Amino acid sequence: MELEIIIDFNETENGSLTGLIDIPLQQAIDLPLINIQLKANSISFEIQDVPGSPKFDGNISEDGNTISGDFTQSGQNFTFNMTKKSLEKVLLEEQAQEGCLNKIRTFIDSTMKIWKVPGVAIAVVKGGEVILSEGFGLRNVQDSLPVTSKTIFAIGSSTKAFTALSVGLLVDEGIVDWNEPVKTYLPTFKLYDEYATTHMTPKDLLTHRSGLPRHDLMWYGSPFTREEIFNRLQYLEPNKDFRYAWQYQNLMFMTAGYIVGKMKDCSWEEFVNESIFTPLGMTNSNFSVLESQETDDHALPYKKKDEEIKEMSFRDISNIGPAGSINSNVTDMAKWIQLHLNDGKVGETQIISESALQEILSPQIIVTRASEYPELSYTSYCLGWMIQIYHGHKLIQHGGNIDGFSA
Repeated sequence: MELEIIIDFNETENGSLTGLIDIPLQQAIDLPLINIQLKANSISFEIQDVPGSPKFDGNISEDGNTISGDFTQSGQNFTFNMTKKSLEKVLLEEQAQEGCLNKIRTFIDSTMKIWKVPGVAIAVVKGGEVILSEGFGLRNVQDSLPVTSKTIFAIGSSTKAFTALSVGLLVDEGIVDWNEPVKTYLPTFKLYDEYATTHMTPKDLLTHRSGLPRHDLMWYGSPFTREEIFNRLQYLEPNKDFRYAWQYQNLMFMTAGYIVGKMKDCSWEEFVNESIFTPLGMTNSNFSVLESQETDDHALPYKKKDEEIKEMSFRDISNIGPAGSINSNVTDMAKWIQLHLNDGKVGETQIISESALQEILSPQIIVTRASEYPELSYTSYCLGWMIQIYHGHKLIQHGGNIDGFSA
């Protein structure tokens, strides 16, 4: 029998191809394609994470309108024929997509008014392509300056995923192990609890299972440097046993970033800039609100007081940098999302191994609070990310909140 398949190929900025396949009869939607090879009049590609290693090998017709060839899976061979969509159908699909995006724009505008939010920036990535990257409202209320796709915001704890990835890069290099004691890399590492001191690993640091409560006054508004905070960890008492429960802990993420700096003989900021920002082309991202304020397009921090929007002071949290100091815009953050959707690659360049990224995005400990909404499962924590099931779909996310900003 015939089996309908629909494939969308997209060309990235550097000329490489990405692709998605739909198989309606099997209710398969937007399965990613990998190992796409295009040479002269031949093309081959595989479906990712499907048993039997499904692969297409085909030839492109002279007019470029059809692809015909062999499909193999689990040792079986089938023929396939695909016809390029007509221009009319492509235009209709583009109109339908634009209609969906307009509904999103309307929702954003109305919700901003209800929540009294001065300015927002949104990016949407679909099929490896950025289909929406826009600003809404004002980045500076007093001067009526609009938010754009280049407006810089503080992303707060969304920084934590960058720290997890930076540790993952060292795992790829073989100079750090997820499960080796922290003291292997930081001999002076010391906590109040001796057992935790001896057994704490980089993975523990990145999963909020240290046994420590927040102890945020150690860094929030404090005069201590990162090194001084690190040296004072030994005086902070735990309130849970080590690895017994999930408790959000910024100081442990700071420590993970401290490992990165010590092992690479540089600062955490320098490593992230060189190893993540630069290869991804995140040219507008930085590590300090002081630097943000020197740019021509940055958002001011605001709070709601007595139902009115009030400007507030920037909060410099450089001392806790790896836990939350990154500032960015949606143009750059869309590139960050594309890295994850593309299995750790930028184009054909593998920035981080698939195995390290898979470890980062895998659940490690249950976040004990139940979901408020029936369509969401319980939440687990990965390494710098949270993971849930939403209506049967895997949902990976992490918020970020610091004075005047929310990501």
